Amino acid sequence: MERFQRTGPSAKLSSEGELPCILVYSSYAHVKHIKSTLDYVTEYLENNGFRVVLLKDEAKDLSLYSEEFLRAAKNCVLGVVILDGFRPNVLFEFGILFGLGKPVVLLRDKNAEINIKTLYGDITDQNCQMVTGLTISKFQKLQNPLIKSGSSIPFSDLSMNVSEYDHEASKSEPEHISRLLNSNIGKIRTDIEKEGERLLREKTPASMSEFYLKKFQEYVAKLSILALNPRPEEKDVDDIIMDFKNLEIDSKIKMPSAIYSLIGSLYKSAAKRPDKNDN
Repeated sequence: MERFQRTGPSAKLSSEGELPCILVYSSYAHVKHIKSTLDYVTEYLENNGFRVVLLKDEAKDLSLYSEEFLRAAKNCVLGVVILDGFRPNVLFEFGILFGLGKPVVLLRDKNAEINIKTLYGDITDQNCQMVTGLTISKFQKLQNPLIKSGSSIPFSDLSMNVSEYDHEASKSEPEHISRLLNSNIGKIRTDIEKEGERLLREKTPASMSEFYLKKFQEYVAKLSILALNPRPEEKDVDDIIMDFKNLEIDSKIKMPSAIYSLIGSLYKSAAKRPDKNDN
């Protein structure tokens, strides 16, 4: 799991070997239940072949943060956006993911609010009127509006609906969020596979002839599908690595390290199969 630090973005946002997934959310200062929600979401994603990139709510150097986020977004195969709090950075990052055409899952708690008070920063009796235009008593009476969405209420004119979860239910029903994610990711599985395939194709070795290029693209497509299998068969992983090794021998061109790193992560997943543990 990778994470931006509050003092600035991390130097490395994703590692080769697993499918990078960006998780966008508001921090604990704005959404009190976010920590437990992140735990459930992260556990599900990591158990299903994704490398989770967590993005902090604030960064001191906005230009550097934006640059690093854009780089991470370009390299991810999926974005999971938790709208609770409705923070500006969450909407900004969702916009980047959508603009890049990335597969996205949108989530919100059933009682999620737009946390308007925290938009102003630290408010005191002395600065309230100047910063908000309200007296401190009126400011304290402000009520956070609920985020409304559902099958009949699209998130926006982008026609994306938001899936609702219940952070309270998750305490007594740990599989609650996992089932929700499984359903949503299942609906866009083909899009995620295509995005993974597209990213791997960008690593196509230079000077590869058309004959070998077709084979490379064929094997990349197979690998992208296999990468989304949380518990692949070891034989399938053996087959795909032999495909690339033989291609490397025949073409006399070294395959990208990202290919073998991803295959390595598949062997780890295959080793976790229940039938393996029975032996």
